[in-house]
Amino acid sequence: MRPKDHLRRTLLFALATATGLLPTSLSADGEYLVQDFGTAQQFEGVDLYAPFTVVADGVAYFYRHDGIHGQELWRSDGTAAGTYRLVDACPGLCGAEFLGGVVGRLAAVGSRVYFTADDGIHGTELWATDGTARGTRMVRDIRPGPSSSRPSALGSFEGELYFGADDGIHGHELWRSDGTDAGTALVADLTPGTANSTVSAIEAGVGNLYVRATGRLYASDGTAAGTQLLHSHLVQPFVDVRGGSFEVLTDGTAVFGACTASGPDPDCELWSSDGTASGTVRIADLDPGSESSYPTGFLSTGEQIWFTAHSPTPNGFGRIFRTDGTVGGTAEVPLPAEVRPETRTSRAAVVGSRLFFTGWDEAFGSEVWVTDGAAAQRVADLNPGSASSIGTAWWFDRPNFVELGGALLFVADDGQNGTRLWRSEGTAATTVPLSDFDAAPPDAWFGGYQAYATPPVVGGRVLLSLFRADRGLELWASDGTANGTERVRTLNDSTSGFLHPTEVLETFVEIRCQAPWRQGLLLTPLTGPGPAEGGWYYVDGVPDGAQLLTAWAVGVDGVGYPECASHEGQALAHLPSGSEHALWSTDGTASGTEILLPLAAETWIQSRPAFGTLRSAMFVAYGSDRVLRLERNAPPEEQARIVAAGRFASGEGELGQNLFFGGWSGLEVSDGVSEPTALIEPTQEYPEVDDLTMAGSTPFFTVRTEMDGTELWRSDGTVAGTGRVRDLRPGPDGGIPGREIGDLLGQQAPESRIAAIDEARVVFPGDDGTTGFELWASDGTEAGTVVVADIAPGPDGSWPRHLVALGNGAVLFAAEHPKLGYELFRTDGTAAGTAMVRDLVVGSGSSVPDDFVVQDGVLYFSAWTPTHGREAWRSDGTFAGTYRLTDVAPGPLSSSPSRFVRRGNRLFFTATDHVHGFELWARADDGSIPLFIDGFETGDAGRWSAEMP
Repeated sequence: MRPKDHLRRTLLFALATATGLLPTSLSADGEYLVQDFGTAQQFEGVDLYAPFTVVADGVAYFYRHDGIHGQELWRSDGTAAGTYRLVDACPGLCGAEFLGGVVGRLAAVGSRVYFTADDGIHGTELWATDGTARGTRMVRDIRPGPSSSRPSALGSFEGELYFGADDGIHGHELWRSDGTDAGTALVADLTPGTANSTVSAIEAGVGNLYVRATGRLYASDGTAAGTQLLHSHLVQPFVDVRGGSFEVLTDGTAVFGACTASGPDPDCELWSSDGTASGTVRIADLDPGSESSYPTGFLSTGEQIWFTAHSPTPNGFGRIFRTDGTVGGTAEVPLPAEVRPETRTSRAAVVGSRLFFTGWDEAFGSEVWVTDGAAAQRVADLNPGSASSIGTAWWFDRPNFVELGGALLFVADDGQNGTRLWRSEGTAATTVPLSDFDAAPPDAWFGGYQAYATPPVVGGRVLLSLFRADRGLELWASDGTANGTERVRTLNDSTSGFLHPTEVLETFVEIRCQAPWRQGLLLTPLTGPGPAEGGWYYVDGVPDGAQLLTAWAVGVDGVGYPECASHEGQALAHLPSGSEHALWSTDGTASGTEILLPLAAETWIQSRPAFGTLRSAMFVAYGSDRVLRLERNAPPEEQARIVAAGRFASGEGELGQNLFFGGWSGLEVSDGVSEPTALIEPTQEYPEVDDLTMAGSTPFFTVRTEMDGTELWRSDGTVAGTGRVRDLRPGPDGGIPGREIGDLLGQQAPESRIAAIDEARVVFPGDDGTTGFELWASDGTEAGTVVVADIAPGPDGSWPRHLVALGNGAVLFAAEHPKLGYELFRTDGTAAGTAMVRDLVVGSGSSVPDDFVVQDGVLYFSAWTPTHGREAWRSDGTFAGTYRLTDVAPGPLSSSPSRFVRRGNRLFFTATDHVHGFELWARADDGSIPLFIDGFETGDAGRWSAEMP
């Protein structure tokens, strides 16, 4: 830029700032808000799995996402002051319970609460809290390293915690804990060896506990010798919550549904057990003969259990029964033949000696019913006629039925006044509305799986979480009166234009489109007014200067994958529009943006699109059987030519004139024009090809099979020259760590497990069974595949992750040092050249580096420090060249930046300043903020004449 140009811009910037023409969100560190796209409140997808709570000492504990910290553990005593996030176990937006599962992740043992969390270092493990931040900690890293032990079915028995977990050796089995590392141990390997028993439900009996694992029922006294199989064929509930599989009476008798065999004629009926094999018997054949009644939805009052079972009548509707665990004490509740009852968790509640439940029939829809065991009646037809007042969609059910003060509280819609909280004592006259939740809009809802979770009661008040698009996620409380029903506080009111990479899994739309274009970016933010509506924009870095190219939206039944890429002056996007999808092209203007190719639903709904390049052509893989070749200057008839079928390209790399396609069903190679050649054929072992990485002209990649686990492979482009480099760890475990589900779907792109050192060698995490997962290097030969450095001596390993090549013979990665924590490392493929780059959190603490992106030989990443929270950092692999770039959220708050893209002298990224939600930010090397972009910044002065002064 010429000196007078710079002076002119400096003066214009000063004038614009003084007159208020520029936005006020400009940081002294040089970062600035490019555009605030988001206008709609966003329901966080992970909160679909967060209705489950546990109460200890008058305090409710639950997982929630506040739009800033991810899904973390919260606590509430029913007051605004007593409702807050307890701990930020995974610093920033990564979230401690990402994809934590539906149920069984919380349990109270006395005054201590156990829960599962992922701190970003150790995977999902067992944690405990005494209700204070200081008293919240990980109990034990049961499966060392970032892999998760997946604790589940947490339950209390005789003052200790029992749960299922996988230590990586025995599979997912039964464990116990007294809250200490030393007191946490395997109880019994129910399925010997590495196979999983998958513990899914635990309930305490008298002198023993009952355990459901892989469809089997066990009893245990807490020792391996005292653990025995009771039944091998339990009825499988839709969601294995408490009462789904079995319930326990106060005398220790378990009542459950079980089958005499598996297969087409299982004969599934009602059974009971006293905790011994001989005392496990069938107590009722509710559907006589070979047909099955499939008992489920068990609800215990202590002395008796209510449940539902299928009916042998032609309409096939269920029936309600009650039992005391004996043959003579099991009886059917009289119901009209046309009524279909439900007793699953929050669709029913015991109030005194009566059972309130949901009943549906064609004439009245789904309404509240009540029975004393001798007779049953509809309490009231709140939504007159065949319409239902009680939600019927399993995923989006309203939270129904909780006992409070001798009455039933529930949420219903009478068809006229929207969603309201109601109270009933069992008659129409006593069934009255308490609150309409401040005139909640029609699309307000209570999250997913609410029909499987009973709302908690603390301090004589019921707690409910309500999401509404106009105000966000709110916590409400009710004491059973209209005046005593109030909003406690807002839990999340953020409006974000971008979903953080860890949030994409549990939403209808995944937004990862971010492609370089001219001086800026092409991207697809959420802009509202709906939660799954947005646009394809071009942004050049000028504040509030985004240019809309076209809008997109996801329909109610659709799944959205807005994705885009650019190459050789060609820009493409895969955009949804309701239930239709299409491939779009653009020249960077709205008038030059058009549909290139409509896509049939059966092709795109199976998988997300992927873009690749080879020479001047772009390739688009979508569905499971299409790969298109598109070239900018090719004739129109060549613009959408199918060059491959039958594979999904999850990764690609140039080898001379070839492009490799790897995925779930093998590896193929093509010259970009001809039909591809299969290098690894799909077999009964279902090879999964991943991590395609080019070292010079040689592709290295991982292959996972059921027989050999995940190992390192290479190819020379021929079938004969494609094979495993070395079997690091023989057997099904494999020598390369497998991917967690969050690694696959919770990243801007799945983190690479391979990085090229130079044109002949790669490095990767490996374990030969002796060192744990450490850094290995390979030149493509068995003899040349060796361990580089044992960063954490011993069997646990340092677990290298996020391997990225700087392009100068150096690879950066994150690893856990036994004394210095989880930090950034560098390697040149030798032991001497492998070392920590910088200890960002000095001492044993960890900065948890994440969101790695390399551009122009520099790594951009996010990291957490106590003084600045999670912010943007950069590194060239040296101590001096590794430093923090931003402080978007001032002080110890975290902005959780990600999606780094560098254009010219400007770094673009998404982050939150705790005011605007997750939006697009930028930072120039010189700290400047542009009024406009004229092309001189990149040398593209085409918009200006040669005579322009």
